Amino acid sequence: ILSYDNFESKFKVIQYGVKFKIEKTDIVFEADSNLTTSINYVSNAYLGLEKEGEGNLDWCHGYVLNGFIDISADPNPYPIPRSMIFKVLYRGYEFTKLHITQKAHKKFEDQYACFDKNASSISMLYPVPENCQISSTADWCMATAKGTTLTVSVTPATQNRTAVISVAGVDAKVYVSQSKYAVGDNYSENGITGKIYKMDNGTGYIYQEINKRIAWSTQTVLTAGTSSLTDGMANTEAIKKIPNWKNLYPVFAACDALNTNGITGWYLPAKKECPVSTVKVNGSAYDIWSSTSAYPNSAETANGGTVNKKTKLPLTPVHRFNYNLYKK
Repeated sequence: ILSYDNFESKFKVIQYGVKFKIEKTDIVFEADSNLTTSINYVSNAYLGLEKEGEGNLDWCHGYVLNGFIDISADPNPYPIPRSMIFKVLYRGYEFTKLHITQKAHKKFEDQYACFDKNASSISMLYPVPENCQISSTADWCMATAKGTTLTVSVTPATQNRTAVISVAGVDAKVYVSQSKYAVGDNYSENGITGKIYKMDNGTGYIYQEINKRIAWSTQTVLTAGTSSLTDGMANTEAIKKIPNWKNLYPVFAACDALNTNGITGWYLPAKKECPVSTVKVNGSAYDIWSSTSAYPNSAETANGGTVNKKTKLPLTPVHRFNYNLYKK
């Protein structure tokens, strides 16, 4: 009430409370799939989240956005389920709790880490108990843990070598292979030679340049089984099933000519496997053939274009090699 002399005024003051309504408060994640969910809410307040639980809670993540809360979990490598709580807060006041549960990993299997010759590290999901002992069978190979991530590191190598990483309380092992080769090196093993252009998860790729211009095909017909953009070996095998293929498909015959004296495995790379974009023939640079073709009249080149199959271009046969020394 506001008064002055004989005058009096009244003010009515209304304060509205904070409103809050949420879609659900119980969230269950699988061990290693469907690891993100969004929960819708209605509120006129700026909300915050606070973690609550025992042990390391870094495996679960929460973000408040406009109208929904994003919750995500890291894969659970452990053979037991885990849980935690997100408290939903406004200026210290707790509206509700989100109960997060993640199922146990049914079975954690042996892991393989494959390195080239250079010093480097690989991080992987691994069931690492807190304050556990981690050991290696070789002093050039070490492992450290943070949460559910195990990081394996190696020093430079001059020879192929192996090591085994063990974590106390975990049956699974990490089998480490390190090659004496790296991308850019010249490879030479058992009569197979070439330049390394890719090493990925235990499989290496080498190539040779054939500095001749050769036609992909002498005829323009649809070749079944040659449409893969990533598997040149499958494309090449499909061509080899065609009667009289060496005469009808000269570029594949030129590639297969490297398979002599007991050597096998050379193939014409698919479009996305091509090691280089051009090859020089008599001083001039040309696009190169891939084994990829989905049309009767044309095939793909390394630069992404489709060219008439009777056009003559150089080629780069590819051979794979294994550097996962535990898997022959």
